[in-house]
Amino acid sequence: MKAHNDKLGKELADQITKKAVNSGEEETAHSRIPKSAVIKQIQVEGELEWQKEWDASTNGVITKTFFPAIVDRE
Repeated sequence: MKAHNDKLGKELADQITKKAVNSGEEETAHSRIPKSAVIKQIQVEGELEWQKEWDASTNGVITKTFFPAIVDRE
């Protein structure tokens, strides 16, 4: 990296790295949740939002008698 070309830059980068490693904070920059679980959660939240809109709508009253729940439409 260009910033690490000089000795001072390398020392500063090393100090920052050591401080971050030794700070004791265990904040994770990433999650270990599988991608499939995230996708499923997004789908569930989308269906809940769609269900709220479906319930609040005055359109499709007859259709709603056959399909009161969004998940039944699939």
